[in-house]
Amino acid sequence: MKITNLLILGILIIITSFTACSLNKKTFTDKRDGKKYKLIKIGNQTWMAQNLAFKVDSGCWAYNNEEDSVFKYGYLYNWETAINVCPDGWRLPTKHDFETLLNNKEEGETKYRSFISGSKSDFNITFPGARKLDSTFSLKNIREDFWSSSENKKAKKRAYNLYIYNQKKNVMIYNELKEHGFSVRCIKE
Repeated sequence: MKITNLLILGILIIITSFTACSLNKKTFTDKRDGKKYKLIKIGNQTWMAQNLAFKVDSGCWAYNNEEDSVFKYGYLYNWETAINVCPDGWRLPTKHDFETLLNNKEEGETKYRSFISGSKSDFNITFPGARKLDSTFSLKNIREDFWSSSENKKAKKRAYNLYIYNQKKNVMIYNELKEHGFSVRCIKE
């Protein structure tokens, strides 16, 4: 009888510990460089609530080449780099992942507002701009694009991205040339 009670108590402690850990995990630490990222669960998806800021040797830029901007905006990556830059256990979202994310949001301007920093979703868009094909930077405070892992099958030089435009208060899925430098938000595998 005592063994049964101890066994039940042990199982309850394990279940309680597991539940507490899984419910309280609101950050993720990237083992590669020790950086911490806030997490957000939207629907059944778990997203990093900050732009990835992992530096790699090529295909990666700080906005305007100013390393101080990385803390707020993360790095901008070309598509070839973006598809491989997420840490273990995370991946670059697909076009379908972005469609699912958008389906969990309201329509029109309300959908746009749900992505902005301070909104109840805490997705925390920061509008870091982009790196253009001519190696210049533009659109800071105006636009944010997040790469997906999905290529445009009709135009192999292009890949899909989540496009958030501040001036028109618009959110949509678009496709851009893979050489552009855009932000990365990783999704949990």
